[in-house]
Amino acid sequence: MHCDNLLTETTSHLQRKHTWDAGRDTVFDVAIIGGGIKGAHIYHQLCEAGYRTVLLEKGDFASGTSQASCMMIWGGLLYLANWDIATVWKLSSARNVLLRTMPNCIRKQTFRYYPQHISPLKRRLFQAVFRGYGLFGPNPWNRAASSRPMTHPDLSHTDRAPLPLIVDEAMVGPSDARFVLQLILRHQGPDHVPLNYCEVEGGQFDHRHHVWNLQLHDKIHHIRSEWKARCVINVAGTATDSLNHLFGIDSPYRHILSKGVSLILTRNPRHQAPAIYDSEGTVMTYLPWGPVSIWGPTETIIKDPSRGWLVRSDEIQFLLRELRGHLPIP
Repeated sequence: MHCDNLLTETTSHLQRKHTWDAGRDTVFDVAIIGGGIKGAHIYHQLCEAGYRTVLLEKGDFASGTSQASCMMIWGGLLYLANWDIATVWKLSSARNVLLRTMPNCIRKQTFRYYPQHISPLKRRLFQAVFRGYGLFGPNPWNRAASSRPMTHPDLSHTDRAPLPLIVDEAMVGPSDARFVLQLILRHQGPDHVPLNYCEVEGGQFDHRHHVWNLQLHDKIHHIRSEWKARCVINVAGTATDSLNHLFGIDSPYRHILSKGVSLILTRNPRHQAPAIYDSEGTVMTYLPWGPVSIWGPTETIIKDPSRGWLVRSDEIQFLLRELRGHLPIP
């Protein structure tokens, strides 16, 4: 067993060293910085289109925000509130393409939405909106699914809770991080190079040869060298602005960052479908995932990305209050 592990480690070491040596002599069409969900999907699309592409991630793939999501794929329902039909159509179309082309890791998922404290007239309006939204779904003429009267088996306050509205969306499976990896690992070769634990330490555009010169640091073998790419895509998540600064790009735009904290609960076997609770201006989701259920999230503005992983006691208390208000969980 020890020998097998040693052989695998040695083989992996040699493969990475060979990839690194070959990459230094290659001019890539595109270098993508950031190995999360955005970087992975762009990498997948470019590789499918035949572009010579390298994906660079300073940590492990999907090690940031992309492994801390609730795994839901929305089609733009919230944009209907502003009648932004174009955005709803665009996002729903993208969701439907994922459902059609990646059936092994993306599935259609029914959500139950519980609107709180609405009049009968407003409820009828909501039903009409949900039926209309059903036209953007993968089965547009199955509109009966968009407002079926159903009760939630875990809802304790059935005497005062409204019947849910039903909407079909999508979810990734079995997890968000594995979904990212499936997109990346299907493309590996001389022209399609995914590199984790590879940090971009600088970059300059060579106007004479029309290429970017990227200073890379292999954090596993502690090698530094320069790679070349004709185009660079910055999808570094919370590090996007700092990476622009590293490249000397003075963008007039800045990202406003927020964090979402959720509670992990032992799943009641009867909890089979995700539920969404509208509660005084905020939205809580109750999501079944294997042996657990996920309750949340919060929405807290932060200035320092490193603080996005810190959980405050008041955030926990907020989630517990919302939990007690909707579900029979002590």
